[in-house]
Amino acid sequence: MLLKWEKQVLQAAAIIGISAYPSAVIAYHNGLINFGKRNIDYNVPDEIVDMVESELDKLKNLLMKVNVNISVTDSLNPEWRGGFYFRNGFELLLPLRAVAKNLSDLPKMKQTFSIKTNDFFSSKKKFLDTATDVGKHIFDDYFLSDAARRFLIRRELIRANSRRFILIPVSMWILLASVIALSFMSLMRFGRIVSYGSLAVSIPLAVLTFRNVVRSFLSYGEMKLDYDTCADFPEYVEGARQYLNSSIATNLRIRNEIGDLKSQFIATNGDRVGDPWPYSKRLKAIEELVAEQYQKKNDVTKS
Repeated sequence: MLLKWEKQVLQAAAIIGISAYPSAVIAYHNGLINFGKRNIDYNVPDEIVDMVESELDKLKNLLMKVNVNISVTDSLNPEWRGGFYFRNGFELLLPLRAVAKNLSDLPKMKQTFSIKTNDFFSSKKKFLDTATDVGKHIFDDYFLSDAARRFLIRRELIRANSRRFILIPVSMWILLASVIALSFMSLMRFGRIVSYGSLAVSIPLAVLTFRNVVRSFLSYGEMKLDYDTCADFPEYVEGARQYLNSSIATNLRIRNEIGDLKSQFIATNGDRVGDPWPYSKRLKAIEELVAEQYQKKNDVTKS
């Protein structure tokens, strides 16, 4: 039989456990916390603003009235906050290479961007000093073409119009946390040793399960974004190729610059360590999509 104070503590712990992750996600996407995200003070060119507005006009089935804020990040890839279904709208954080066209457009910074692993719980981050002569060579394949920019922008706007990137991880967390709480309460009839022992085992197991499920979902979700961006509009395929090839080439230069011989951050093929849907797989999937579309076109022509 639980003591009154013990029951109150367990109830409070259950509420905190179930609501912790959803609350943090909602707070982040509403701009209340930043989780270490680092924006760069950079005036976004009108050309980029016009490009975003142009891509917005092409989107269909928008969830709500669109509100997009454009910022700049030091990351190699775009980042995001919110969505069209949030009151604060969607913040699109474009990488410097998507808004600047050459070295002279970059801000006067020694650390112009960061490289990090993408593990869900234990990401490692390292800033790259590009002030050195060797460091400057990473910019040889760094800046994006207009086609690559359009692909990148459209892809992130499609993300902003989809709730799944927030709802699915949050729902999975609530489900697992609820299962732990209910199983603990049901095992109390067998005594404290059994119930608390099961709790000690189930929490790490649930965290591991959550990590793996979310990673699998992110892999699928990112793959679907690439597909949705390119499937109905072949003109984005070339932009996807250019963006991915530029990313791989830049990553390999970064790997050489930071001496990442043990592949702690970047693999030998240019993929970022821990990325659920890495560049190499994305590029392969794009080429498979192109081949599939070409085959369908030939079949229609023959018929």
